[in-house]
Amino acid sequence: GRLDHSSKLADFFQNCKKNSTYNSTTSITEFLESTNGILEKNILNKIRQSRYCDQMTGAPCETYVSLLHLKNKDAESIFNSIVMDLQKKSIDLSKTRFVSFDDAAVFSGIHNGVAARFRAAFNIAILFIYCRAHSLQLAVISAAEDSPDISRSLSALKSLVNFINRSSVRLSLFENIQDIFRNQHIKLIQPGDTR
Repeated sequence: GRLDHSSKLADFFQNCKKNSTYNSTTSITEFLESTNGILEKNILNKIRQSRYCDQMTGAPCETYVSLLHLKNKDAESIFNSIVMDLQKKSIDLSKTRFVSFDDAAVFSGIHNGVAARFRAAFNIAILFIYCRAHSLQLAVISAAEDSPDISRSLSALKSLVNFINRSSVRLSLFENIQDIFRNQHIKLIQPGDTR
């Protein structure tokens, strides 16, 4: 589907010079910023109109909204940064019913954690949910410690990622292999340590 739900973008590309490539850093950056603006506007409108869960299915709604750079890592600073960002986006925090973070005390602390601050500021009934991805990662790490086979497999995958990423020739070959198998291009990312 079209991003702008109109024919403006299609008309522009249909009528622009055919020798234009729009490959410059400036053009690509402007296109990405425009696309981001449209997507963010649609996501935020959907959040503002929703009531706690999906109207059709009753399932809770999860949406990525922001990536925040935090200078301080204490509960008060994290809470204030999240609240300021969401309020700046005109999201009604009184509708919050769940918050989800990893199990670090700064987030899950009963009295002073980020989740406790959400309860105190917006609704005492807000529930804290442990982040599933973080819990899964911790389970994999724990399983790897108990199983030499899993540990060797994870180590081999890390070595493979390093081997491919450290050479532009190997990286190009990796992309060519993805083309041969008609796979979507993926970028190999070295996983970080999980605490």
